[in-house]
Amino acid sequence: MNETTKEKLHGAINDALREEQEIQTQGTLQSMPLTKEKFSALVDFVERNVAKETKEEPPRFEIIAGPVGVGKTTLIKANYADGWVLVDSGETYREIKSSIEQPEHEALTMYLAGNWVVSKAIADRRNILIEINMDKEEPIMTIIQKMKDIGYQVKVNLVRNDIETSWKNNLNRSKDNISAYYTQDETLSWFVEYFKNLGKE
Repeated sequence: MNETTKEKLHGAINDALREEQEIQTQGTLQSMPLTKEKFSALVDFVERNVAKETKEEPPRFEIIAGPVGVGKTTLIKANYADGWVLVDSGETYREIKSSIEQPEHEALTMYLAGNWVVSKAIADRRNILIEINMDKEEPIMTIIQKMKDIGYQVKVNLVRNDIETSWKNNLNRSKDNISAYYTQDETLSWFVEYFKNLGKE
């Protein structure tokens, strides 16, 4: 991304953050929402997570699904380290939390980062990976169909484990390893938003 594009995007994001902050503070702007340094960190996150991956034709959209604690994240780390854009709100938060200037900017910054990664990954025809519990039919079934409609090859990888092992895995979960139980709704919302905007074009 060249410097002119970065400056325009930085301005657009700050306009959105200012609008959000003015709503939350009843018109009293407290601080510059996203500094140039923090914005650069956000750009680096997106480009690092998308641009480095190789392209395939057709590109693949793979869903790692299963109950809490069965080992979905372990499987991803072991088998999907290269060649995939992992779209996961927990991972995204860990990557960009240093870019968040104020606590009240967290939701909108996450929204911008997540939608940006999804849009760029699809536009660049990258392989995309998500992790979910798949404990409800929607919106994942709609997302699967829409990914097929735009030329993605879709696969659902169901992960299983015995109850005792899953329970122990969940109890021993590190603080940084956020369960898909908490992250899947936000992750899927980025795809919902992408296709909603696609329909407006």
